[in-house]
Amino acid sequence: MRCLLSILLLISLLGCETMIEIPPPAYNPEVVVTSHFNPDSIWTVALHQSSSIGTKQDVSKQYESDASITIMSGTELVDSLLYYGKGIYKSTTFKRPMTETSYTLKITTKNQITLSAQSSAPSRTLISDYSIQLQDELVNTPVGQFGLYHLWLEFEDVSGINMYEIGIYHYVPWQGASELSSDSIYQRLDNFVSVGPGWHCGFQSALEVEAEFRGGPGLGCNQLVASDRTFEERRHEWSATLQIPFNKSSGNQEILLLLTSYSTDYVEYARTLTENRDAGAFFEPISVYSNVEGGLGVFAGYTNTNLILPLSN
Repeated sequence: MRCLLSILLLISLLGCETMIEIPPPAYNPEVVVTSHFNPDSIWTVALHQSSSIGTKQDVSKQYESDASITIMSGTELVDSLLYYGKGIYKSTTFKRPMTETSYTLKITTKNQITLSAQSSAPSRTLISDYSIQLQDELVNTPVGQFGLYHLWLEFEDVSGINMYEIGIYHYVPWQGASELSSDSIYQRLDNFVSVGPGWHCGFQSALEVEAEFRGGPGLGCNQLVASDRTFEERRHEWSATLQIPFNKSSGNQEILLLLTSYSTDYVEYARTLTENRDAGAFFEPISVYSNVEGGLGVFAGYTNTNLILPLSN
């Protein structure tokens, strides 16, 4: 009898359970600025409002339109940007940033919120010498011919603290319905068979001087970077071996090599963004770097130096 009473009491307590919903804390959205500028492109800025985690938003309502955006160099007006839709503002004068010039971005939104940020694009890196050599005969596979190519280049380390990235892109003609078009794209190659010393996979690895990325069969890296803190000389050498597709019928046989130098603002933003993305759902979110006063986001410069290298067979 006593056991039966205990069971009835437990059931009655369960039946009185009440679900209490706790509303999320109030969130005030901020204006987010995104502008990665370089000397090869016109001025472009993206504006939108931030949103709280887990809240579904109508993306179209987050775009910031009708803002006043200017680019300044000291007291001189460099450019005024025009709204093109979906939060994007562009130069209408087709002006481009210059290297080693400090620029200030000034924004006033339609709600009279003012934002500003400052950055510059590093000087263009001088590539003083380079070579590309086929290591062995081309190999035939079911998907085409491949060659093992060894790349080497020498470049001048610019003054200051710098972060460099090397990207290798293979020329691929665009193929229409029946014939090859003159239009083309460059597909990034990231399967390095070997890489010379001093280079890392990702900004975080390079800044913390973790284990170098030396490549190997089946090993890929889509962001091969190095900090000049590890360079012993002003003139730096880089080398790598890659397996590159070769197709005689595809027109030009060439690769594009991009040597990019980044501003400190760009590196810090990219590093913390990667950390936050890779932290996982069970870790406390990491604050993403921002150099925007009055809001969030980044205004940061970078500079590319490119080489077109023909492939021999």
